[in-house]
Amino acid sequence: MLISIITVTLNDLDNLALTAKSLASQTNKDFQWIIKDGLSVDGTEKYVEEIRTLYDVDYIRKKDISIYDAMNQAIPYAKGKYSIFLNAGDILADENTISKAIGILSKTNSSFAFGSNYDSTIDGDMLFKKARSLDYLKHSLPTSHQAIFYNTTLFETYRYPLEYRICGDYAFTARIFFDGVQDYVTLNFPVCIFKLGGVSQENRKLLLKEGYIIHRTIVKNNRVSASLKYVKRFLTMHAFDHTPKLYGLMWKLFEKWNNAV
Repeated sequence: MLISIITVTLNDLDNLALTAKSLASQTNKDFQWIIKDGLSVDGTEKYVEEIRTLYDVDYIRKKDISIYDAMNQAIPYAKGKYSIFLNAGDILADENTISKAIGILSKTNSSFAFGSNYDSTIDGDMLFKKARSLDYLKHSLPTSHQAIFYNTTLFETYRYPLEYRICGDYAFTARIFFDGVQDYVTLNFPVCIFKLGGVSQENRKLLLKEGYIIHRTIVKNNRVSASLKYVKRFLTMHAFDHTPKLYGLMWKLFEKWNNAV
């Protein structure tokens, strides 16, 4: 069984090399690596040519207008039964991640399969974030986007929405779920390590705005419920920016609160 790994990059060679190192360490190499490069000028093209013999690589070098446009451009090249998005700098949790995933995915045709993930904070702390059920999409993604395997057949109907700059992955997954496609498998292992970064003031506002729009238009929340989720997300981001350890605690506390909203 083949898995397609889609990586979007733009002038981020050092982080692309980290992802490449993670993939090279995998004990099972039954994966296709699709690299979508938005016309980098930092040596990415030369680097990909140098490593092509080590991987089953499809290299797409083409201009795009956003990360979600880049993902959409890469999707038609996916040949695997399942596809996962690991962008430059994202790494798999350990060297057996692909092997463990194939062991489960080869026995199912579920639309989604996902596991837990680790968040790596600015301070270097590793926060284990257990995957929730797919029903958590009424709030947000049930795990990191990089920890979700999508059945590649979903792409025959769905694409990432370009009207979102930050929350397109949530909107994409929520749209599928609320269209009634809700069959999934939970993987009993962490899939990826996601490096958290600081959120600029502009992006913070956009993240909150886009989340609210998704809750109103896709999840179909009323204004009160959507506003409460807006406040929760604001408090979580504030904690992450100023006290990352408190961020981890709040993430656990809000898990109980989410079940009641």
